[in-house]
Amino acid sequence: MTATALTLIPAPQTGGTRSRTTGDRLEVLTALMSAPSFDQIYRQDVISVPGDHPVYRWLCGVPDCRRPQNPAYDFCWDHYRQWSQIRKAGGTVADLLREARPLQPKGHHEAPSCLVCPDNPAAGRDGLCWLHHNVWINRCKSGEDFDNWLPRQRPYPPFGTCRVAPCPERAGHPIGLCMRHKYRYDREGQPGNAKHDRNWRREHPDSLEPPTVSYADESRFRRWCRETGLVQRTNGKLSRALSPKSGHLFVSLCGKCQSS
Repeated sequence: MTATALTLIPAPQTGGTRSRTTGDRLEVLTALMSAPSFDQIYRQDVISVPGDHPVYRWLCGVPDCRRPQNPAYDFCWDHYRQWSQIRKAGGTVADLLREARPLQPKGHHEAPSCLVCPDNPAAGRDGLCWLHHNVWINRCKSGEDFDNWLPRQRPYPPFGTCRVAPCPERAGHPIGLCMRHKYRYDREGQPGNAKHDRNWRREHPDSLEPPTVSYADESRFRRWCRETGLVQRTNGKLSRALSPKSGHLFVSLCGKCQSS
């Protein structure tokens, strides 16, 4: 393939310092991303890297193992420990791959949809979103059977995407946070004190809108959403956004990408 040099238009003068306009930069970036050699997975704002990607693989190197790699290593934690024992005994990686058995993840790489609300992620092992999980916890205490209770439930409207930029996860809580960020929000004292209307479904049984959210200080809550860090994820997603403090582009990586 013959390399082609790109000629940029002259940069404008801005206060005596030469700089290129945002438009020029975006045109060059667009041209580079349109090249046939540019990997298709990098063209989206939220990049989903396959677990067996040839460069950024994040699944364990043992064939068919569905657990993520231990950071900075080629294997998940359990297979890394097995490899350490084999290596100490004078074995090779081939011995590990011959002896190791694939493992299933202890949790979901990507939260499945709620059994009742297809647009909301499940928050627990019962397959229910956060709201339905809490309803079920109260019902099961009375001895009700899950299989009899489930068909009678009505779906909640979707809560959208997590309000923490650039988190790409579906919001699993009515205040608009994914469950990982909701746990962090609670640990940090709930800045702004965002609360949802707990009587919303009882008072509006046919509503297709999410419950009303109230705040003690909405600006503080929004600031927390802008400034809080991203959470560790092991599902191959990379998020891109501008840092609210520096204005620089940053990327949230997971699995092996995060340690590279």
